[in-house]
Amino acid sequence: MRENNKELINKLDERIKSLEKDVGDQKISRTNSNFKEYSSGIRTLVELILGFLIGGFLGYYLDIILFTSPVFMLIGIFLGGISGIYTIWKKNIYDSK
Repeated sequence: MRENNKELINKLDERIKSLEKDVGDQKISRTNSNFKEYSSGIRTLVELILGFLIGGFLGYYLDIILFTSPVFMLIGIFLGGISGIYTIWKKNIYDSK
């Protein structure tokens, strides 16, 4: 009878260890998914802001060199925004495949 109890305890111990491992794996995969979503959002925000800033700065310096009003700065901001949006769009299409 004691041998039978030992077998049952060993089987129960194996099942508990298996369940603990499965639960741990699920927590890790869920955490990695959250980090991936967060980093994707931050990357999108940074790409969009950098597009506007780089275009604006290039246009501003072109205005200084050519002694013009802020025409090139506005054009640069517009083109930088389009560039940022295009980069985000291209990244999303690439990630969906």
